[in-house]
Amino acid sequence: MLSEKKRKSIHNKIVKDLKGWLDRPQLDSFYSKIEGEIEKLSKKEDPKSISAGLYKFTFMATLHGQRGLCEVLAGNVDGWSDIEKSFDYRFWNLRVDSCMTTVMEASLLLVHALANNDVEKIEWLRNYQERSFNDNVPNTWPFSSLGRFGLVLCEKARPRSDLESLDFSVKHAPSFAPYEGIFENWHGGDGLVLAIEIACDYHLSQVLTESGYPDFKISPYGLMPIEIIA
Repeated sequence: MLSEKKRKSIHNKIVKDLKGWLDRPQLDSFYSKIEGEIEKLSKKEDPKSISAGLYKFTFMATLHGQRGLCEVLAGNVDGWSDIEKSFDYRFWNLRVDSCMTTVMEASLLLVHALANNDVEKIEWLRNYQERSFNDNVPNTWPFSSLGRFGLVLCEKARPRSDLESLDFSVKHAPSFAPYEGIFENWHGGDGLVLAIEIACDYHLSQVLTESGYPDFKISPYGLMPIEIIA
C-alpha cells in the first residue's frame, strides 16, 4: 500500500507534467492545423492515405485528453467533453488501423466504454480484445493486468453464455493480482473498499513507471481512474 504522502507526491508530479505539456504557445496553432488536415483526410477514399494520417488522431486524442483532464481537475465539468473527444479519436484510430494499438490502449478504451455504457463500442472492443488475447497479438498481453481486468469486468457486466470463457491459465495471461480482490468482494463490504484502494495504488504506480509496458500511460488516464469508474 502506498502512503498518503507518496500518493500526493505522484499526483502533484502528474499535474505538474500535465500543465507543462499544455503550457506551450504553439499548441493552439498546431491544433488548428491538424484539425484542418483531419477534415481533408475525412474526404479521402484511399485507405492508405487515411491510414498514413492516423498519427493526427493520436495527437488530437492526447490534446483533448490533456485539456479535459486539466479542466476537470480545476472543477470545470466542461472538461468531460474534451475527455470524450479523446476517447472517440482513440477508438476510431483503433478501428481504422488496429495493428498500431497496444493491448494497454485497447484495454483503457474498453473500460471507458463500459463506464459510458456504450453498448456498440463495448461489444466491438470486447470482441477485439478476446481475439487479441486468444492469439496473443500483439505479444504484450503478459504485461497488462488491466487487459485481463477489462475482459473479466465485461463478463460480469454483460455475460455471454453462448461463448466459452477465456482461458487465463495460458502462459501469456497477465497477472490479476491488482484486481482480484474486487471480484472476490464483488457484493461490497470492507473487503471491496480495500480492494479498490489496492487497485488505485496500482494505477498510480503504473503512471510513473518508465520500464516495460505500463498501463495508464496515455492521456487522460494518468489521473483518471477509468477502470474504477467503470
